[in-house]
Amino acid sequence: MVKKNITIEKLAEMIANGFEQTATKDDLATGLAEVRKEMHERFAAVDERFDRVELHISSLGSDWRERFDALEMRVRKLEHKR
Repeated sequence: MVKKNITIEKLAEMIANGFEQTATKDDLATGLAEVRKEMHERFAAVDERFDRVELHISSLGSDWRERFDALEMRVRKLEHKR
């Protein structure tokens, strides 16, 4: 490894440049607000999808589970006959 001599001024300049590239509290707050907004929008979309699924299931009537079980049994019989 090559040893380099760095002056105090050069070291101070390097540190100052590093701090210029560091995010500020405002940058982080803005970023966090954007993430929260995006998550809120996505969760709203998921809620809408669940509402549609719930509406669809309720439109099947109260006997949907029995109908599903009967269809599942019929499919098993068909698979068994193959």
